[in-house]
Parts: sequence; structure tokens; C-alpha cells
Amino acid sequence: MPKRLLPAESTVRRLLSRIDADTLDQAIGRWLADHRPSTTGPAGLRGLSVDGKTLRGAARAQDRKIHLLAAVEHTGGLVLTQLDVGERTNEITCFQPLLDTIADLAGLVVTSDAMHTQREHATYLLGHKAHYIAIVKHNQKNLRKQLKTLPRKEIPLLGRTKDIGHGRSEIRRTKVATVNNLLFPGARQAIQIKRFRTDRKTGRTAIKTVYTVTSLTADQAIPAQLAQLIRDHWNIEALKFPLQRGQRVVTLRGEVLRRQRPGFDWGDVPVDGVLAQVRAVVLDAPYARRDAVWIFRISATSSSY
Repeated sequence: MPKRLLPAESTVRRLLSRIDADTLDQAIGRWLADHRPSTTGPAGLRGLSVDGKTLRGAARAQDRKIHLLAAVEHTGGLVLTQLDVGERTNEITCFQPLLDTIADLAGLVVTSDAMHTQREHATYLLGHKAHYIAIVKHNQKNLRKQLKTLPRKEIPLLGRTKDIGHGRSEIRRTKVATVNNLLFPGARQAIQIKRFRTDRKTGRTAIKTVYTVTSLTADQAIPAQLAQLIRDHWNIEALKFPLQRGQRVVTLRGEVLRRQRPGFDWGDVPVDGVLAQVRAVVLDAPYARRDAVWIFRISATSSSY
């Protein structure tokens, strides 16, 4: 039998350069969503975190940093979809296009940081029968003022948790109030989480108060469930996206090739985004590995050039 030969580097490069990274991302996201195990968070609520990060050590042409906006499931950390946020735009304008690539948002609880606490985003989610938990900071001054003036002393403490790790302990106290007149579309509950973070070496304690609003009613989510969803979002924020691991490896490889081939601008070839997608299927979707063994061949080939 003839010896099986791996494709040459130039063959893999030409193949990957002809694939649209965003289209591939959407196709893989839909495929992963259809094949993922049935997982839910507290009391059957499915949390989806929208978060953006700039990749360290990775850059495109003209040394532009790669900034990704991704939608990540709380349970399992599966990236359903992501977008490369371009130089001439920002995360806010990419929020709806990102979620448009998910086939069905109904019933999902979308969490995000304060940047995405936008009335347009809330209206969009409600229109797709999804829910939101939005963190309120100074970009929504009037809403934050409303939340700070609620009679918190009259609201009983409805939750308390304590975590120890990374050289510190953290106590979180949760208060929740039912509301119907906030300056935010569909807001049904206002949440205050007071965090007491103590450095175990110095003994110093930092206190931070976080205000959030949600479209979930008291019947749909109790305070403990809301606190867990918010905590899950913070956990996602603290992690790198699964796709970032592959993205960083490939873009670093592209940087090496750019230096080796000064006459060829690898910044114009979407090898990094495309290969990041196929790597992610193998690395971060265990249930998909058996059906995606062929990806190892591409990944191994491209890693060897």
C-alpha cells in the first residue's frame, strides 16, 4: 500500500485561507449547540454569558490586537458563538449580531458586564423571549441612582455565601426587591450584592457593592438562583475563552511565519480564526471528539510547519 503523506504546509495554508472564519464559527456553533449534552443551571435556568476579551500575545496585520466577543454557556463553559470585534466598532454594536447566530434564545438567561447594560439590548432579548441579568454601573446613571435609593434597610438579607481561595476569602450578601417602575425595559427584580473580600495574608478587607437588574420575576427565580447566575457569570469572566487557547497558539504560529516569510503578510489570511475553531472542537467539546477525529490531522499538520 502506498505510504500516506500529510498535506504540505502550503496546501493547508491555501485551504484555510479560502474559508471564511465567521461563517465557519457560526456553523460550528450551531453544530455544537445541537450536539451538546442537556445541561442547566440552578432550577433548570440556562445561563449564557456574553463577555469580551483581548487576546494576549496575538495580533493581526499592523499589530492590531485581536478582541473577541463570545457567548459562553454557564454550565460547561461551551462557547456557542463568537465574533472578532473590529477596530472600527466596539462590543456594544456586536451584541445583537453575536446573538443572532444562536438559533433559539428563548428561555436563556443572558448575563453580561455593565458595558452591555443597554436598553436596546434588553428590548432585543425580551423580543426573543430570553431573560437578562444586567450589572448596573455609571454608564446608566439614572438607573443606578434609582437602585441606590431603594429602601435597602427595609429589605431583609436573602442570601449569604462564603468562598475561600487564591489567598483570600469572600463573603457575598444578597438582597432582592421586586420592582415595576425602573428606568429599564422589562426589569422585574433589583439585586444588591455586597462583597466583602479579605486578603488572608494582610487581613485587609475590601467592600464592594454590585447592583444588578433582571427580567426574571420572583416566581421564576429566587434570590439564591439569581446570586448563582451572577456568580457563574463572574467565573466565566475570570476565565479565558476555550477558543482563546487555540486562537493564541495559531496566531503566535502566524507571527513566527510572518517573520520567516517577510514577503508574505499572514495578517491577511484568516488562518488563525479558522484553525482556532477546529482546535476548539477537539479541545473543548469532549462529546464531539469521536465525530471530529479528522480535525487532529489538520491541527497536527499546521502545528508542524
